[in-house]
Amino acid sequence: MKRIIYLPGLGHEHLDISLKAYALRMMKAIDEQNPDPSKKYRIESADREYDVDGTTAGVVSIFEMDVNSEEEIYRLYEFKYGRFLTGKLSGSNILYRFIPLLIILVSRLGSVFKSLLSFGDGVSKKSKIQALYFMVIYCFLAVYLILLVPSLLSFIASIMADHHQLNYLSGYIKDWEGIFQAILVSFSGFMLFMPRSKNVFSEMAAEYIGANQYLSAGDQRLLMMGKLSRLIEVMSEEGTDITFEIHAYSFGSVLALDALFPYEAEPSYRIKNNVTRLVTIGCPFDFIEIYWSNYFNDRKHSGVSLPVWININSDLDVLSTKFDGNPAKKLAFIGSEQFWERHQCIDVTYNMINPKRISFFQMLMFYGVRAHQMYWDNHVDSRSCLSYVVES
Repeated sequence: MKRIIYLPGLGHEHLDISLKAYALRMMKAIDEQNPDPSKKYRIESADREYDVDGTTAGVVSIFEMDVNSEEEIYRLYEFKYGRFLTGKLSGSNILYRFIPLLIILVSRLGSVFKSLLSFGDGVSKKSKIQALYFMVIYCFLAVYLILLVPSLLSFIASIMADHHQLNYLSGYIKDWEGIFQAILVSFSGFMLFMPRSKNVFSEMAAEYIGANQYLSAGDQRLLMMGKLSRLIEVMSEEGTDITFEIHAYSFGSVLALDALFPYEAEPSYRIKNNVTRLVTIGCPFDFIEIYWSNYFNDRKHSGVSLPVWININSDLDVLSTKFDGNPAKKLAFIGSEQFWERHQCIDVTYNMINPKRISFFQMLMFYGVRAHQMYWDNHVDSRSCLSYVVES
């Protein structure tokens, strides 16, 4: 039986990236690649407590069946790190999230411009331009939502203008009243057609702030790496000579790389010796280097015995990264040619459509960012990139 630790990406608003959905997609890929059509498959789901504070991990088992027998062939564990990443913002109001978000975005503009002017870093100009465009649009969105507060005050003041205690407020905002009311009306219309947008934007802001704190200051990193190590330790206690794979999507790939290749501290014994394969899907390595330059530089491999790393990317996805054909990028990450000679890093490009067909208008509509969700569909019976992951 093979064991897998699954690290999902951030955000579940538009795409089902849960452990159960991942396991179902994987089960479909296993079934389609099995030359024996008589084999059938099913899954079982449960939650397992793995730490003294009651922290749980989702567990999904994939069973292979024939007429006479049934065998558990995969057991997948989900490391739910999102609760730790955004825990400090849990329950906070939208202003408390978007004001820090705006400050963070503005502070990162210098890094993006510096990246745009640099050459030979392995990041395409298209990705850099779309990263800048994405940041500017998000800045406008943050400003727009922050301005809702004076807009609401203007609306209240206009209703209660006959109360003398609010006259000073009405006079102060009179010159801006038309603009504020236009913002409030436009937001009301926006909420009418997209009633969930407030929650979606609020969650995205919390995740971006949490990710920024993690990448900039290492906030919650010790906790998350400790929890991941504990989960691996509990898995290893299930038998003798237990090995496992790590499968990670999007920001989960960052945590996987941090666990395997930390900057200074050595990874745990199990991580160094028991990981047989790393699978990263849509790894935002280059995108992070644009905003947080040198984040991945000078990592230590510390005797990690990882034999195979499969990196699934897409030419359409500006958040994904390619490593093959760029030795400078590899050596900046881990500066040992011997390491890269001993360890395979296999890039698998997964394009659902021809990248040359993407127009400039589609780029303006964030197609390169939305393509980050094109490794699978919400429907678990759809085609997915996991056909490249399953070992036949």
